[in-house]
Amino acid sequence: MNHHVLGIDPGTTGGWALIAPGLPVALGRWAKDGVGGAREILDRISYYGGHIFMERVSSSPIQSQKSAFTFGENFGHWKGLVSALRSPHRKREDKTTFTLVQPQTWQKPIPGIAGIRVLNLTAAQKYRMRKNLIKDYIKELYPVPGITLENADALAIAHYGLNSL
Repeated sequence: MNHHVLGIDPGTTGGWALIAPGLPVALGRWAKDGVGGAREILDRISYYGGHIFMERVSSSPIQSQKSAFTFGENFGHWKGLVSALRSPHRKREDKTTFTLVQPQTWQKPIPGIAGIRVLNLTAAQKYRMRKNLIKDYIKELYPVPGITLENADALAIAHYGLNSL
């Protein structure tokens, strides 16, 4: 398969991950200025063609109002960047597809995720457990340096996207 697949976790501390044939996995964090390395990555995927998978987000009961607003703002930044990438005013035709994916969908193949829901723990404890489980799982699949709690979800989303093509 000759696909570039970009996974985006638009959460407050989220990141992005790019899986491309013959290249090392590229990872990045969400920058506070709303751009970071995102434009270069989006230009690259647009040039080569590929697929962007972004988590469809909603606020969480453990988030404060400010955190929920920032969460939505990050989602809007990413969606705006992707929309600009696909603008009809660009000089070359863009062959990039864009898919929003529910967390339950991309997390379903991860062993143990479903069982966390029934544990007698606080929402914050379940969240941390889920994040660590995803990071450990993705590190097994992609033994590359730089996988952190900030970008593991993005790589798991990209992995889901690659397997769903």
